[in-house]
Amino acid sequence: GKKQGRWAKFDKGILKYTGQFKNDKPFGTLIYYNIDNKVKAISVYSDNGTIARTTMYYTNGKKSAEGIYFYEKKDSIWNYYDENERLISTETFVKGIKNGVSKIYYPDGNVSEELNWKNNTRDGVWLQYFTNGNTKLSATYKNGKLNGMLKQYYMSGKIKYYGMYVNSKKHGVWMRMNEDGKPAKKDIYKNGIITKTDYYDKNLEQKDKELEERIEN
Repeated sequence: GKKQGRWAKFDKGILKYTGQFKNDKPFGTLIYYNIDNKVKAISVYSDNGTIARTTMYYTNGKKSAEGIYFYEKKDSIWNYYDENERLISTETFVKGIKNGVSKIYYPDGNVSEELNWKNNTRDGVWLQYFTNGNTKLSATYKNGKLNGMLKQYYMSGKIKYYGMYVNSKKHGVWMRMNEDGKPAKKDIYKNGIITKTDYYDKNLEQKDKELEERIEN
């Protein structure tokens, strides 16, 4: 009653996979196919079928993702690629659950964003980067919500915008800075609602007024 040897599985005449089994457990290489009979994924099984090192493919034959399945759940680091096989992101799993750092990449391979996860929830440092490698944004999640200081930067490295979050709501003083380091605007928030705004840069004040008028019209 257990699968043994080479197998080819069909569903309504469409080939689903080919591979080998021993006592109902896959071993060696299994190849999975899509409805066009093109290779969808290749898995190499080990440890009595509990571990599958898997590579997935686009319909054009290019690699779309690769990583490990442990008891049929994603585990360790998974890499994802665009249709030219350029790395676009990575994620870290423990038994199917996101734990650790996920990253997004620019086309040149430099990191665009880093985000920490704990039990499928954003938890820890969140960083974004410019193409030159300088920090674009820094913030912290706790149990899925933004808490603590958020800072946005100019590409030069100088601070553009900063303030505090409490449970994903802006709270307290938020400052907008010009690139020369001088203050441009101050907003005071209470539980995500602006209670007061002061402008130090008249040009910015005029731009904000023009933007409000366009939105209203």
